[in-house]
Amino acid sequence: MSNTKGELQIAGPAPDAIPAVCPALVNMQEPTLLHASPPAKKGEPRFELTFFLDREGYLCLTARDLLTGLRVKRDAQVFRLN
Repeated sequence: MSNTKGELQIAGPAPDAIPAVCPALVNMQEPTLLHASPPAKKGEPRFELTFFLDREGYLCLTARDLLTGLRVKRDAQVFRLN
């Protein structure tokens, strides 16, 4: 999900989320994970994202900007899973 400034943010559950799944709010201290300048056009992909779990139990993110081709995040810890 992105805001009007083109920033990628993780939001709460989707309206059609399965009730048995317990959503967790992540990265509360800095909810904006990526900045896109200029913002992507509506419906156009801007970032290629890869998620993985590290040895310490963190959900980590690597992101590449599709407009510039540059990697903008590498192995960034996003959320610690219990």
